[in-house]
Amino acid sequence: MNSKALFATVLLGSAVLFLPPGDTPPFVLAAEAGGKAIALREGLVVSSVGRYGRSPTHLDAVEAQIVGGNWKAPNKGVKVTLSDGSTRSWDSIKAGADGWFSNSALRGGYASFVVEADAERVMVLEAAGHAMVYFNGEPRAGDVYSHGYVHVPVLLRKGANNLLFHVARGRLKADLVPAKGRRLLQHGGRHRARP
Repeated sequence: MNSKALFATVLLGSAVLFLPPGDTPPFVLAAEAGGKAIALREGLVVSSVGRYGRSPTHLDAVEAQIVGGNWKAPNKGVKVTLSDGSTRSWDSIKAGADGWFSNSALRGGYASFVVEADAERVMVLEAAGHAMVYFNGEPRAGDVYSHGYVHVPVLLRKGANNLLFHVARGRLKADLVPAKGRRLLQHGGRHRARP
């Protein structure tokens, strides 16, 4: 583990999980090397695959795949088997004109996106409505109440980048925006770039 990954692990206070490469899903967004924003507007969704909330046990079929090393970006129609033997299928989802995904499957469900990049660069993930996100397998904080102030720096790798959002309240909006400098400080709900 390099020093950057170790620092990110210590900063997050949790283990970094890596997603193995898989088949390219049908909704792949292209990221150009010009530093342009990437609006996530098409992806895949699966309804709740677990039991959450105030419970002594945590059951989540997608999270079990991640922890077991069996996770790969899904394709439409792929089934997820729950602990009781029932299944849920991944289906396509599109954002509305306002950029928000609104779907009953997002009440405890997951949304998956793949972004293809032609070069490695740091971007800022500006998302709202999610409990957490795995960005290329690394767990990142969410904005479950959609306040809009969770702006997370992420490393967009050359090639396929996987974003897996766990959404709690039925709505999600997500964009990747260029980092405006080499260092970022979060202040008052807006990120400020420092050279």
